[in-house]
Amino acid sequence: MELRREEDGLGTVVFDRPGDRINVIDAAAIEALEAVVAECEREPPTALLFLSGKDHFCMGADVSLIASLATRADAEEGSRRGQELFERLARLSCPTVMAVRGACLGGGLEWALACDRILASDHRRTVLGLPEVKLGLVPGWGGTQRLPTRAGLGPAVEWIAAGRTLPAALALERGLVDRVVPDARLEDEARALARDLGRRRRKPRPPRRLGMVGLAARWLPPVRRAVFERVEREVAKRAGPHYPAPLAAVAAVESGFALPRAAGLARERQLFADLAIGEVSRHLVRLWLLMGAARQWYAAEAAAAAPVRRIAVLGAGVMGAGVAHLMAARGFEVVLREVETGPLAAGMQRVRSLVEADQGKGRITASEAAELLDRIRPTLDLAEIANADVVLEAVVEDLDLKKRVLFEAALVAPGAVLATNTSALPIAAMAQGLPDPARLAGLHFFNPVHRMPLVEVVVPSGAAPMTVGTLIDLGRRLDKTVIRVTDTPGFLVNRILSVYLREAMGLLESGAPLGAVDRALTDFGMPMGPFLLLDRVGLDVAARVAGTLAEAFGDRAGSPEPLEKMLAAGRRGEKGGLGFYRHGANGEPTPDPEGVESILPPRTHRHEGTAAEWVDRLVDPMIMEALRCLDDGVVASADEIDLALVLGIGWPPFRGGLLRHADAVGAPALVTRIDRLTDQLGTRLTPPTSLRERAARNARFHAP
Repeated sequence: MELRREEDGLGTVVFDRPGDRINVIDAAAIEALEAVVAECEREPPTALLFLSGKDHFCMGADVSLIASLATRADAEEGSRRGQELFERLARLSCPTVMAVRGACLGGGLEWALACDRILASDHRRTVLGLPEVKLGLVPGWGGTQRLPTRAGLGPAVEWIAAGRTLPAALALERGLVDRVVPDARLEDEARALARDLGRRRRKPRPPRRLGMVGLAARWLPPVRRAVFERVEREVAKRAGPHYPAPLAAVAAVESGFALPRAAGLARERQLFADLAIGEVSRHLVRLWLLMGAARQWYAAEAAAAAPVRRIAVLGAGVMGAGVAHLMAARGFEVVLREVETGPLAAGMQRVRSLVEADQGKGRITASEAAELLDRIRPTLDLAEIANADVVLEAVVEDLDLKKRVLFEAALVAPGAVLATNTSALPIAAMAQGLPDPARLAGLHFFNPVHRMPLVEVVVPSGAAPMTVGTLIDLGRRLDKTVIRVTDTPGFLVNRILSVYLREAMGLLESGAPLGAVDRALTDFGMPMGPFLLLDRVGLDVAARVAGTLAEAFGDRAGSPEPLEKMLAAGRRGEKGGLGFYRHGANGEPTPDPEGVESILPPRTHRHEGTAAEWVDRLVDPMIMEALRCLDDGVVASADEIDLALVLGIGWPPFRGGLLRHADAVGAPALVTRIDRLTDQLGTRLTPPTSLRERAARNARFHAP
């Protein structure tokens, strides 16, 4: 990054981080921008224009910078340096203009806010925002002080506290940018504006959209406190008790209304530093870095990938239709095959509903929606899959049916990689009888496919390197985080989840109230409790998976029998309107303990445990099963387990991962708690030997 002076005196700076596909603000970028600002202070150009050499202007600060902050003093100094840099930029005597194409996030937007004018491209990938709360932080380079004056008090608080990003059109409507121009003309329009401002030889007036409420909050302290008390209540309700950053963001914004600029920036620095060294931010930053690192995991295997252009999906149910939509949305040609007209029509209607939802939210245009649907060819003819590069079966969880479907596919598409979307069945068993068993591996998506960011690539012992590499590469091209797992029942996520759900059923058997158990787990941070989760999954699906895992792991994985009794009583879960909860058409699900107890009466004395005991009862066995997965080589590292459970079941990110939580509890305490449960409940909860060994050494899963 350097200042280039043009003949008419215009200064241009192109932000183009060398050797990377995206721009982030790292130490080198800060030093370079400081040098540019210093040069402009010494010898101002007529105007200063910032451009990007990449598709996105800036994705924010380099997260590894945040991870490197070892002390509170480090964090405060990092904030101070950025604040001072952007204050100097804002005080330059020459006009400053920023041209934004693509993402302009976090520190990138704070940079833009320090400029006099912001132009944005009308490209649909152009978004602006301050998403720092998603890393457990507040903006630390002046964003909490500058955004309210540009966009108004209410929008600024909402965007910062929620980490919201805005498309260009909405950013213009709310005053965040000054103009939106056609993408092809962005640089020309930005140059013309900068030259026009330069010819006037004076700084333009700063944009201000405080609004009446903002003005009252600035000048009338009682009004300000009343406004921010209401805002605090709303933000606290939305953020919940586990994430301190949204409320800190409100406090930082309020300081900009209550204090002079220098004092407001000092308050922002203090809040940023408090959060940056806190446990929640440490965990969220680590998970962010893990997601980045995961794109490089299994690199040697991914290098063996074969080219993939055309994909066949066998089965047009919920999963098959979801996968077909995802693959077409990522540009692949898809053949969606069913054996009867009715299920095929229903599957295509599911696809159309997903496309219409994307179009309604402005994610795709009408022409893009039509192109997406054109990439999917529905058919009843098996011969249509002959030219597929990958064939994925997504039929119901029945081993014999899957084997038959895969065998037919192997004959019709002899050159294709074969994949199964099974959630628990042994893939090696499916490979038996195939003409070339090495062509088969698992590609396990999670439901709903378009939302869940995880995919497990399941590797049976005989899978060819090309098979595994192709599926790893395909998962990444679908914008999923890929976790490579070995072919054991339940693989990784469902295997660990099974013991969680088994212990939930155990609590129900002991008379614990299902609604209270679910609340205890959501208070702990899970996105929903175990019984509502079972309803959402579907009790029929859960019973099939439970049966598979019970065969492999016995009593610790549970039994399908209780779920089968619920099914026999007409309770299928949310899709049928009745399960452990009653699901109305538009209302919140309501626990139905009396109805459930009539089907599954408590088998033991009524349980009087506490919420904390229920959480330990469900979570501690998950830790033990995760350790068994490490011992069995299902995955190679604790990091893979942590990331998979955050992305696959919504393990609370603020806790950093299941095995980070285990480290927080400590192996000795875990063994003590599990031994106590074993005395009460039997040997299914006996901890693995490796946990006792860790307890003896007080060893951790992760370095401190």
